[in-house]
Amino acid sequence: MADFFEWFFDLPVIFQALGGVIIGAIPFLESYIAGFLGAMFGFPWPFALLAGVVGNVLALIVAVPLGARVAARRQGKEMTLRQQKVLDRTNRFGIPVAALLAPTLMAISLTAFIMAAAGLERRRTFWWNVVAVVVWGAALTGFGVWAREVFVT
Repeated sequence: MADFFEWFFDLPVIFQALGGVIIGAIPFLESYIAGFLGAMFGFPWPFALLAGVVGNVLALIVAVPLGARVAARRQGKEMTLRQQKVLDRTNRFGIPVAALLAPTLMAISLTAFIMAAAGLERRRTFWWNVVAVVVWGAALTGFGVWAREVFVT
């Protein structure tokens, strides 16, 4: 494992950042894990956060329109009980709260897909999930910076 990290940090910075973008685009890893790992392993934290956010936003650019497509196909069909529960909870708390709290349970891109598929407004769904990407990414990147200070140095 140490050989991998040595090899990775010998790569040019652009390839290291590309690794952060790729991690950021993977559901359940996303910006928060990309930022945390980047900061923890010594990559400059602003670049680690930016790479993770870029990857996660790219995933959202794919997830929200796909969810909207599903919603368009389901137009006129009755919702399942599970779909109705998601929609009821989102209507009760609002898109901002749902977008900001959902990463405690599932991936941000999956949350955005489900919200768009449930028929929620695409633009608000997208932008509030971008806010969630930045907030969660910044929080865990900060945690990675702290962890590096405490455990590595």
